[in-house]
Amino acid sequence: MTRFSTLFLIAVATTPFSCQEDSKKEVLSISIFDKIYELESPSLRIIGDVTHLYDDNTIDEESGKESYQPAKLSFEGISREAAKPLKIAKRGVTRKRICDFPPIKLKFSEDTLSNIGLSKFNTYKLVIHCTNILESLVSEEFLVYKLYNHFTDNSFRVKKLNMIYEDVSNGKEIRKIAFRTEEDEELAHRLNASLYEGPIKALDRQQYAQMVIFQYMISNTDWNLTNGHNMKWIQKADLPSTPPIPYDFDFCGLVNAPHASPRIHRCP
Repeated sequence: MTRFSTLFLIAVATTPFSCQEDSKKEVLSISIFDKIYELESPSLRIIGDVTHLYDDNTIDEESGKESYQPAKLSFEGISREAAKPLKIAKRGVTRKRICDFPPIKLKFSEDTLSNIGLSKFNTYKLVIHCTNILESLVSEEFLVYKLYNHFTDNSFRVKKLNMIYEDVSNGKEIRKIAFRTEEDEELAHRLNASLYEGPIKALDRQQYAQMVIFQYMISNTDWNLTNGHNMKWIQKADLPSTPPIPYDFDFCGLVNAPHASPRIHRCP
């Protein structure tokens, strides 16, 4: 039995199933993430200058951030003419420095989404294979997110994808697995909450204890409550306390990435 199977069985035995949706809850508008999330095994194609995307000189001089470049996105098997325009950019810190293929951001035009009847949430993170040798780590980090979904609804949804990167600069294709994470604001919207960035006045003790136990279970020290490292907060109108929502698990012992190391100083 794999370590993921063992941990999942422990979670099932010790944690009650969370209610995903209240029947009385207002129906939320559908996002492009929701559409892809409903598919069993989606294959997406990104068409763009992939070679330039991974150049070293992609920092915007004015903002100091990674610059976006134009691309198109389509579903595998659907006509190229149906591809939707979007922008892509590199992201991350450690993985951007060490990976041949670091994670990327996808940014859709709100007008494009509105024209096809989808909600405004338009920016998503895509976790990809880093290097050919480390491709399996994508699946392992994806399973950590799914495991935490089982513990609580106050967690980021993720969707595993079969990705095709079509490089228009040389005509080559790269086929790899990846996963896409829910946008911060979309997470808050789904939970009928708002993102919270101020000082924490009333910590949700039950959610905090659950989160700490989970981090201990997966051997993850790469988070910090004080400075919000790898942590998001939401505020629900009907609750005075604020639950923490962790993300970014590539440094945890369960994934066991070769670039990871314990960060004891970051733990509270």
